[in-house]
Amino acid sequence: MNAWNQIKSRWSELEQRERLFLMAGGAALIVALLYFALVAPLSHSKAQLASRVQQERADLVWMRGAAARIKAMRGTRGTPSALKGSLLATVDASARDAGISGAVKSLQQDSGTSVRARLEGAAFDKMLTWLGGLHRRYGVRVESIDLERAEGSGQINASVVLSHE
Repeated sequence: MNAWNQIKSRWSELEQRERLFLMAGGAALIVALLYFALVAPLSHSKAQLASRVQQERADLVWMRGAAARIKAMRGTRGTPSALKGSLLATVDASARDAGISGAVKSLQQDSGTSVRARLEGAAFDKMLTWLGGLHRRYGVRVESIDLERAEGSGQINASVVLSHE
């Protein structure tokens, strides 16, 4: 006798009340399995997604505020009209202010709107700060730059072509 026949035989031997009790228990077991296998995980996922959406909205609000601050900061940047005197004089004065005038070996007017500078043994970080300050304060940009390592740690030799925007 196979297993299915044994189950059918045992089922037929049960009283009506016992059958109803087993069917109700089986139905309750199926409902519980469906709940724990489908409903509970879906509910948990929904709660996680709602929390994530809330976090993403907060991030969006922060990003919009940061974008507004960045736009405001861009408006405070120096304009080409902030340049006083010639480009050559401005580059020379700003190199002294940045503390790299000793590394500047030559400054020459390349054309009406650009200057060529040669630096030797300059501190790399100071040179970057100098170039950034020229751009922010006076609207001077780097047209081209050639860098090579110098002997000291963090030291470079550079040829820079700067132009006025």
